[in-house]
Amino acid sequence: MMDVKKKLSITSFIIFIIILLACASACKKNEESTDSYEFTPLTVSVFADVQLERENVGNTRNAYLSLKNHLKYSKSIGAEVVFMPGDVVNKADETCYEAYERAICAVYGDDENDYPEFIYCMGNHEWWGPGEKDVGTAVSLFEKHARINTDCLVKKSEVKYYLDKSTTLPTYYKVIKGIPFIVISGNDSSGRIESDLKKEIAEWLKEISNLPSVKAGGPIIVAYHYPIQRVTYKGENAGTHSAAINELFKDYPSAIVFTGDTHFNGVNERTINQVNFTAINIGSSSYSRNMSLSAANYQYDNVNLDYKDKNLLTGESGFKCEYTATMHVINVEASGKTSIDRYYTADKPEDAVKLGLTWVFPLIKDKSEFIYTNERIENRQWANKLYGKDGLIWADGEKVGYNVENGKMFVSFNDVTDYNCAEHYRIEIKDAFDGQNVKYYDFTGHYYKYDKGAHSYHFVLEDIPLATEYSVKVTAYDFFDNPSLNELIATEEDETLLFPDEIDVKAAETYSDISRRVNYDVTVGGSNSSVEYYYRGISAYSGGMMLCQFVFKEGLSIKDQLSVTDWSNAKLTVKVKNPNDFDIYFGLDIIVKESNSQQRVLDDFSSSRRIKAEAGSDWLTIEWDLNSEYGYHFNSDIIERITLKVSADQFAVDNENGYEMSFYIDDIDIID
Repeated sequence: MMDVKKKLSITSFIIFIIILLACASACKKNEESTDSYEFTPLTVSVFADVQLERENVGNTRNAYLSLKNHLKYSKSIGAEVVFMPGDVVNKADETCYEAYERAICAVYGDDENDYPEFIYCMGNHEWWGPGEKDVGTAVSLFEKHARINTDCLVKKSEVKYYLDKSTTLPTYYKVIKGIPFIVISGNDSSGRIESDLKKEIAEWLKEISNLPSVKAGGPIIVAYHYPIQRVTYKGENAGTHSAAINELFKDYPSAIVFTGDTHFNGVNERTINQVNFTAINIGSSSYSRNMSLSAANYQYDNVNLDYKDKNLLTGESGFKCEYTATMHVINVEASGKTSIDRYYTADKPEDAVKLGLTWVFPLIKDKSEFIYTNERIENRQWANKLYGKDGLIWADGEKVGYNVENGKMFVSFNDVTDYNCAEHYRIEIKDAFDGQNVKYYDFTGHYYKYDKGAHSYHFVLEDIPLATEYSVKVTAYDFFDNPSLNELIATEEDETLLFPDEIDVKAAETYSDISRRVNYDVTVGGSNSSVEYYYRGISAYSGGMMLCQFVFKEGLSIKDQLSVTDWSNAKLTVKVKNPNDFDIYFGLDIIVKESNSQQRVLDDFSSSRRIKAEAGSDWLTIEWDLNSEYGYHFNSDIIERITLKVSADQFAVDNENGYEMSFYIDDIDIID
């Protein structure tokens, strides 16, 4: 009996060992099959914030051209997916979407069989127009054109909009060549992710995590329009609703979440960051905001410079309009390695310009494989990668010159050689004898857009420290706030360096940021300035380019700025010159304060009040009789703003390849 039991025991043990070995072998095979998963190469183009309305209206000259250029480049590289994280149209209106469709047809033709997979997320602009109480209209328009129901669609949200309880939200996911794409449109125009939607997405992620590509460490590609808190750009301009994104993807390190909305520069190496997953804030396709005063103290909140009497040359840089047309390209290789490049696209795809570093992602199974982390910031090795050497540098022979007159200093110098990687510059002024009375002036470089040529900088610095002899030093700083390898230093005054006329300085300030609010000195004597204004491609965001805008700050009356005594006969005159081969039109936009303190726009560049400057004209004076022209009795207490605007002749605007417009203003005056 004991022998039988012993034999059974040995047999059971052998069977147990065999089962263990079989399980181990199966696990090993499964692990090997996951690790050796062969990806199908995939190319994806990514862009956002086109804000297309219709061709040749408002700022959409940029938008339509940018969209076509992006699509042309996408087609030229064989992108199988065009991935758009929101704000592709300017508002929930059929005309906007029609322009979107025309751009697609212009590039890919009429046969949708030739189209790539378009994956499109609702941004805040896709909600605009009908209003959130009529969300059904906004969502139905979006779904009509977003091409959600394709063969690649796996799941679409069943969550209803929280106000009308009937509209299903356009949040969904697709799988293309084994790679998952998640589109999170949110519950409203601010990117809210309510609990039901959040729960649904969490369930999807469990499914997605079992895909062979994701098990192998391949990417989960996500579109969410709104910037991520505490991640991209240190969370600049992030809404509180993005906290749900952090929570949803905290356990998915291979996720790459693309966001838009900020219009910050897509060239900056800080637009990517990895905490629990990868977040990338992509640049605008329509216009770029230059929000940063410097990398050191405002936008990135990263370095405490700890010096006193800092004087910013540009004040609050605020809002700049530039033709930025930034597009990202994702390439997934057969090995699973994923790379992302950034481009400025062009009318001819071969003219597209590659920018900055190539971002490379190996197969990622945990956060230890992250590269683009907070720790890289202020790391000089990253500068080495950017420039192929130790950092920013001025070419041999470059100098800074300065001259001092009447307590002001004129400073002049050129860009560093890698000027598109210079995030900001700093001018240090101090007493040359004892090194005391130090003062700094910081200003942003041209990093927010791509320039084919270097710049020369000229500044008049006021409120300079007291000294008999000065030392002036200029340092450039890169995206990570690393100082340049060399500095420009001058200890001797250059008296041949002539100060610009004060009026020219004011005109240059107006020119340098056309949509910035400025207090332009307008008097009976006029500005007496002559400056060339140059603008490419569009007539402007609000229907005409804002050339000079009289903005009066709180507590400052217009009569403190204008020496006009009798408004019953007030006329605004401007002396202009049009060197173009097409007509241009000037007009006014006037805002007054009504008795109930509400604002009223008296004119928005309406055609009846546009005044033509004929093609090739020499100096001429144009005039608006304010009271009789507008049928409104003006006085200095009620005028809040007068804006001078300009647009090109329609046939120039209708040229789908864009146009360039130059013109001169010599004298702006209000007389009575």
